[in-house]
Amino acid sequence: MKLILLGKPLSGKGTQATSLAKHFHIPLVSLGDILRAEIAKKSVKGKKIASSMHAGKLVPESIILSLLREYFSRKSFLLDGFPRRISQAKILDSFQKIDLVIDISCPDTLILQRLHARKICSGCGSIYGITMPPKRKDICDRCKGILVQREDDTPAILHTRLQVYKKEAKKLIAYYKKKGIYFAVDGKLPAQEVCKRIIQRIETIK
Repeated sequence: MKLILLGKPLSGKGTQATSLAKHFHIPLVSLGDILRAEIAKKSVKGKKIASSMHAGKLVPESIILSLLREYFSRKSFLLDGFPRRISQAKILDSFQKIDLVIDISCPDTLILQRLHARKICSGCGSIYGITMPPKRKDICDRCKGILVQREDDTPAILHTRLQVYKKEAKKLIAYYKKKGIYFAVDGKLPAQEVCKRIIQRIETIK
């Protein structure tokens, strides 16, 4: 099974990706996690990635493909954060036949609310927000680490990211609709309901 998750920044893709990968026992390929891991290495690629992300821009396609190419030959996967452009979708198509593209649709107003609430544990990486607040303010429930806001989680950067996403996503959605593999789900619903609806749709293609 080969799946793609689309959605604006803070649409809930990360949460759903983790749940779906666990439910269907398929590898999760998160572009965001891969890029942040490369930044942590402080490599030449990592520095270029950091520069793009902090400006709210898309990471250069050549870098993305060099990091993801090894995953494209897998028999099954759930892609979170890729493709972002038609050109990337076509490259992916040359490697694999995608079964379903899931789009978690959210209005910008909700995205902004989530931005102000989202914090990440500096210890284990757990994510907290509007629907999953920590039991103690700024303290991780799991490892008791300090909760912090990501450097690229600012209103200015988010605005840029949203504009970039919308420009490319419109074409990408049309591309997958034409292929008949596009499925949209209402991201305003509780996370468990969103997950339930996605699972029900995926099970129709098994």
